[in-house]
Amino acid sequence: MQLFTQAIDLFHKGGPVMYLLAACSLFVVAIAVERFLYYRTSSADSAAFQQKLQPLLEKQRFSDAIITCRYCKSGSRWALGPPAWQPA
Repeated sequence: MQLFTQAIDLFHKGGPVMYLLAACSLFVVAIAVERFLYYRTSSADSAAFQQKLQPLLEKQRFSDAIITCRYCKSGSRWALGPPAWQPA
């Protein structure tokens, strides 16, 4: 308990700068959590995308594969190339 009170005392001695640093730290933690959740769902979407895309490529149905890539929400949709093939 004494360690906690010492930490609070040091925080108050730091002045207004400490509050700014605490706010920035909370902001960074919020961004880290959001990115973790985004990449976790993105990797799940990527596996489903690969399961849809592989049979199309094996059967050489390239136009269907391109359509599948256009409507995929994950970052894996660029597997067939950059967005140059997308309509303007």
